[in-house]
Amino acid sequence: MNTGEGASRARRVLAKAASPLPEGCLRLLERDLSRVLADYFELKEVRLRVQSKDGIVVELTAEAERARPFGVLG
Repeated sequence: MNTGEGASRARRVLAKAASPLPEGCLRLLERDLSRVLADYFELKEVRLRVQSKDGIVVELTAEAERARPFGVLG
């Protein structure tokens, strides 16, 4: 899956989801976003939290060892 496909899939999942998102949907979204970020960073951990407030609030926290060098992406 490329970056554009991952972002499109994430938007579709969020658009269809009821609030709060089911656990399986959260894991799927977290996995997709991790794959996109892994193209740019050497990841240690990714955490996703989705809350219902005035709409849906999505909080993504990622910890990385370093950014990937330019020219080594993908």
